Amino acid sequence: MFPNYFIQQSIFVFRTRYLEKIASFFRMRWLSLAGMRIGRGSLMPRLFVTWPHQVSIGKNCNLEHGIYFKYDGI
Repeated sequence: MFPNYFIQQSIFVFRTRYLEKIASFFRMRWLSLAGMRIGRGSLMPRLFVTWPHQVSIGKNCNLEHGIYFKYDGI
């Protein structure tokens, strides 16, 4: 029973602590390639951005899920 419990707890800790940071790392790289300026230490949840090259986010920002960055033009 102990090995099974240990595996379950390890998976839970990985999902809650590290998975969001890993996903945030790849999101930051993807958005940076699209032109978005993102400061160090920021955590990027799933965002909706129409013009990523118009957005700049500072250092150590924690954003909420489901944010829309909409740019309508000039």
